[in-house]
Amino acid sequence: MKVLMGCMPKHNVWAVGLWLKAFVLVVVLGAGVLLYEQHGVFAVGVLFVGVCVWVALSPKAAIDVHARRNDNLIDFARQFDVRVVNAWVVRSTYEQLELWLGFPVHPSDRLRLDLKLSAADVGEIVSQVLVRVERFRPEGWLIEAKTVRELIVFINTLPKNKP
Repeated sequence: MKVLMGCMPKHNVWAVGLWLKAFVLVVVLGAGVLLYEQHGVFAVGVLFVGVCVWVALSPKAAIDVHARRNDNLIDFARQFDVRVVNAWVVRSTYEQLELWLGFPVHPSDRLRLDLKLSAADVGEIVSQVLVRVERFRPEGWLIEAKTVRELIVFINTLPKNKP
């Protein structure tokens, strides 16, 4: 049974920088209109540069979600050595990240850069996984994982709860 995380907002990677792009577009179009009367070729060049800046400032989705729609837990788990990493830790982490993000993850995905997770998000995900795998995090242990693989290895090294 999947446990819902509450009303977590989805990460909208396309909204980042929208105001900056709009400002640059207005400035470039204004400069193009002002310069067109005196220097027609220069104005066309300014508009070309403006389009290039627009494309450069457009944030790219770090992950192609549509390409991952057929990914599953089995393919994800095959990338780990089950003699070293507990299969239940792999499954719980994968399912929790998929529930949190809304799309499947890969072990090489970077938590902050690719998945756009904050430290608080990672802490919440780890605490949910720890409940599922019946492990606990001692007070002094910090989460220093940069990728999903490192996060799974970190959770696997945590001690188990004693009955």
